[in-house]
Amino acid sequence: MKALDDLPRAWRLLVGFFAFDLALGYTTALGYVWNTTRMAPRGISERFRGNEGDPEAVEIAFAKSLQEMLGLTHSHVLAMVVFLFVMGGLTLLARRPSSGWRSFLALEPLLALPVSFGGLWLAWGVHPGFSWLVSVSSGLAALAFYGQVFVVLRACAVPTRAEEP
Repeated sequence: MKALDDLPRAWRLLVGFFAFDLALGYTTALGYVWNTTRMAPRGISERFRGNEGDPEAVEIAFAKSLQEMLGLTHSHVLAMVVFLFVMGGLTLLARRPSSGWRSFLALEPLLALPVSFGGLWLAWGVHPGFSWLVSVSSGLAALAFYGQVFVVLRACAVPTRAEEP
């Protein structure tokens, strides 16, 4: 199989713009999460379990319903698994870094996806302490995703041997 680095220039541009645009969308999503939860376990818990009983709450948040949890999980998991699979595959096609690092970067977000959403369900329905699982798992997935973007963009920026002056 051809390495990503060896694809013709037009293909590398296509893949590079795809990775960049996906990173832009992912970063926007993280901005939304920051705005609604401050990316903190307490914020995650309040966002999904509500805070109606907290007299110190600045803004009242109502607990998500089962229907809202199902819709959120359904839409996010189905969309995220597709772009994480594609980015993971592109990461595996790059020449660098080592195959071990590429495998880790490719697989970690796909492993973190069910852990993060499972933790979200546990934080919603069992105990707010599971918000820590969501924070850690999602944080590691984000780091791995941005690692994928870096690997793919670097592979797309390197000219093939035929294109070198």
